[in-house]
Amino acid sequence: MEEYIIALSRREIKRLRIIHMVMDGCFTQVKAGELLNLSDRQVRRIIKKLRQKGDEGIRHGNRGRSSSRKMSKAFEDRVTMVVKQRYCDFGPTLAAEKFLDY
Repeated sequence: MEEYIIALSRREIKRLRIIHMVMDGCFTQVKAGELLNLSDRQVRRIIKKLRQKGDEGIRHGNRGRSSSRKMSKAFEDRVTMVVKQRYCDFGPTLAAEKFLDY
């Protein structure tokens, strides 16, 4: 059997333990939903995902991806250059307010 490491938060570890207990028949889906503050439908979705992907299915799907709202590196560099040239004595909040005026 292949072994690998999965990075999980404490919340995900707690969720994984409880879902495994549901899968083993120790808890009902409704009880697990109460413990995890989820609906029983969400518990069923998590169980389905664990059966498909294994324990790694408990992780959020967007982990490790960059944000879709992230600025391009070129734009970020340009903004930094303008702030250093024009607004070198401004703090970040005041500089952001000045950019909103444009």
